[in-house]
Amino acid sequence: MSNKLDLDIRTPIELITIKAIARLIRGAHGTCIYVSPQKIARTIGLPSKAVVLLEVRYTLEKLVHLGYAQYVGKRSRKHTYVITCESKLWKIVKSQMVKSNG
Repeated sequence: MSNKLDLDIRTPIELITIKAIARLIRGAHGTCIYVSPQKIARTIGLPSKAVVLLEVRYTLEKLVHLGYAQYVGKRSRKHTYVITCESKLWKIVKSQMVKSNG
């Protein structure tokens, strides 16, 4: 299994978003995490302004398109995504945890 993601990261917010998702995966105790643009913005300390949330959502949509995440739905203007333990992103982050601990 390759430890590389096929992402074309173009902005600093995209990179920060990926790092925040990795942090959430590392802290997960179950087999999936649910994320929203607002949750990611709070995790990394970004303001909850529309332009920032749109950029985070764009990155999440890119992950959905590449098969690393799934779109759950929209509820009261809140877009929700899920990343499961079967995702390549999950496996890469968890394998890096094992390497750094071992």
